[in-house]
Amino acid sequence: MPKELIGGLLAAVFLVAALQKAVRPRATATALGTYGVPEALRSPVLVAAIVIELALAVGLAAGLPLAAWAGAALALGFAALTAGMLRSGRAGAPCACFGPGSRLTRWSVGRNLALAAALAGTPLLPDTSLNAQAWLAIGLGVALAAVLALGVAVAALAREVGLLRRELVPAPALEIPNEGPPLGARTSLIERFRLGPRATWALAVFSSPGCQLCQ
Repeated sequence: MPKELIGGLLAAVFLVAALQKAVRPRATATALGTYGVPEALRSPVLVAAIVIELALAVGLAAGLPLAAWAGAALALGFAALTAGMLRSGRAGAPCACFGPGSRLTRWSVGRNLALAAALAGTPLLPDTSLNAQAWLAIGLGVALAAVLALGVAVAALAREVGLLRRELVPAPALEIPNEGPPLGARTSLIERFRLGPRATWALAVFSSPGCQLCQ
């Protein structure tokens, strides 16, 4: 397999990892708590991780040996960190490797070790030249992969927006069962009104800090 193609495939791995983190930033930042990252630092750490993975993807696609070595060191560090988390009894916890859906398993350690080995071996491969048809095929494959990744990102973003809109929709008053007084029950609230001699109606407005409709 040509060296350039291997570099492109490895670049795609980091690109997908960055996109999976970016499309669900809140859930991914929460998953960083598995590693003991304080809540105040989770967002900056997430942004730094996305930037680093995007930079490595660009460097690998450009065929830079430094990007391959840096990626190998990063993958090896992740493998050691994941192994430490597994030994501490956190198997099955979210790891945020490929977004919040990734979990800490033994496969995570093996995957990172295999990725580190592939990255470290890429600069050692002999240089090969590709003809125009091969470059065209590679470009077409990268374009299709990018379209697929973009489609996944847009779908995930649409899902996040839908969930956010559902959370912001005003809920009806007394949405919690048995939150208010029983229907038809008598209350002494009427005694707080200063009713005139000709008053026949009194209006009481109930509000709550946790009521979305009140807000």
